[in-house]
Parts: sequence; structure tokens; C-alpha cells
Amino acid sequence: MKKFFIFILVSLMGAAVWAAKPNSFGGDDDLFPWPWGTECPFPWQDIKGTYLVRSAKPAPHSGHFLKVSVDQKNDSIEFLNITEYDENGQLYAKGKGYAQQNERIVKGLLYQAASGTSFTVMVRSYAENKSPQCLGDLVTAVTFCPLRGKKCTSETSYLLQPVDQN
Repeated sequence: MKKFFIFILVSLMGAAVWAAKPNSFGGDDDLFPWPWGTECPFPWQDIKGTYLVRSAKPAPHSGHFLKVSVDQKNDSIEFLNITEYDENGQLYAKGKGYAQQNERIVKGLLYQAASGTSFTVMVRSYAENKSPQCLGDLVTAVTFCPLRGKKCTSETSYLLQPVDQN
């Protein structure tokens, strides 16, 4: 029952966020013209683990760590637990992401531990060689977006570098 309630809550909040800002999100599964190419099917089998959040220049989440695990799978929807730690290993934010079957982007909501402020998160993977067939190594990227105020831009996107996969 608790998982069902969380699913309904995340679904309603996600629908409200994405419906309220239709111009913030591109067509299909593209949010921005990503330099890594087209999104590949989400790597549900290989996503579990800890990742270093990296960006080309200093940014709010850069240097943080994401711990990711698959929470639940059923015929039509899959859930991801996402916990963000700051560079000192302190809990920064926690939440869940979800994707319906065959979607290439996991969308979710994280809540900051200190303030309770929430923000959206999107996780996706790309072929490193920009192959439209998703051949070769995958690059995993994350986008953090505020629920209110500033727009979600490409500067809120980061690469995820695996630290461990357990």
C-alpha cells in the first residue's frame, strides 16, 4: 500500500510539474540538444550503484554522489531510489524516479534533507560514440531542475561517473 501511495504521489506531482511548464521540456524524450546523441533504452540492469556527479565547470550538484537502486518493477512501470550525498558524504537529498515501460528517461522528485525543498531529476543514457543504434559504451547523465523559479537549462545537467556498481 505504501509503494502504491508513493507511486500515486510521484505521478501526480510529476504530471503537475511537466504540465505546468510545457516549453521547458522538448518533444519526445529530448530535453535539450545533448552533445552525447540520442537517448538509449534506460539501463535498468546496470544502473544500481554509486556515481560521482560531474560537470565541466563548478555547479551546485557537481562533486556530489548519487546512490541509485531499482526499487520495484512491474509490467508497466519501474521505480528508482535516488539518494544524493554532498562532497563530504552527508545526505543532501532523497527521492524516487519512475519510468513507464520502454521510456528512455527516468523522471522523479528529490527532497533536500536540510530544507525539505523539492526539485525534479531526470536520468538518461546515451551511446558514447553518438551512435543512433546505442552501440558501445553508454554515458549516463542527470538533470536537476527546480520546481519553481529558475528555468531548467542545459547548465543543470551533469554526467554520472560510476564509483562502484554493487
